[in-house]
Amino acid sequence: GCFVGIPVLNMPGFLRNQREFFDDRDLNRLMNGYEAKSPAGQYVKQIKNKLFSHFDCLIDLHTATSGRVNTYHIRVNSNHKSSYKMAHLMGSDIIVHSPKADGTSRYFFEKNDKPAITVEIGNPQILQDALIDQTIEGVIRNLEEFDVLPKSILKFEDKATICSDSTWVFARSGGILEVFPKLGEIIKKGSQIAIQTNLFGEIIEKYKSPISGVVIGRKNTASSQTGDRLIHIGVVE
Repeated sequence: GCFVGIPVLNMPGFLRNQREFFDDRDLNRLMNGYEAKSPAGQYVKQIKNKLFSHFDCLIDLHTATSGRVNTYHIRVNSNHKSSYKMAHLMGSDIIVHSPKADGTSRYFFEKNDKPAITVEIGNPQILQDALIDQTIEGVIRNLEEFDVLPKSILKFEDKATICSDSTWVFARSGGILEVFPKLGEIIKKGSQIAIQTNLFGEIIEKYKSPISGVVIGRKNTASSQTGDRLIHIGVVE
């Protein structure tokens, strides 16, 4: 087999230090081809035709978006047997069942019945050596599984927390935000997870968890706007 590693798929965005393409569209929402007439859509078309169409599986590597922090977790359609096995081989902290992936790279592969996972490797714009090492080891285990590399004699213990679903809590207004739970923390339904104040320190919003579960990701900047994602909670099986 052949391993193809692409360090940066969105080079225009990388050079601009932003998630989006140069026309401010998110490439990882255009894999269904709906925006083919835009520059980003044309770029995605070339990615699919010249790269993805030749691949048998995909490990899509991400970090959190700017302003948020993540655990090391995998998003996968658990109903796809090969994809689910790939997810477990990554050695992540959390695996989230995520069957809906419309417009993403994972969507393109699943539509063609090919295994694919999305790997969220911690926080943006910093090098987290331990998570990088974990990810590399997970990629190697997958290459061994697909017989691209000879199988290792080293034992691997899968300790991932399995989540059957996940949900985000969104800001109801703008202000100064403080989020309380830590990454990986188990929280209960109804527990206070954040408060929001105005510039004079007066509390304008209090947020409680709508479900019990594990904290997958959270906002880590104080300034917040209406509709911002505050905290990502996984439903533990």
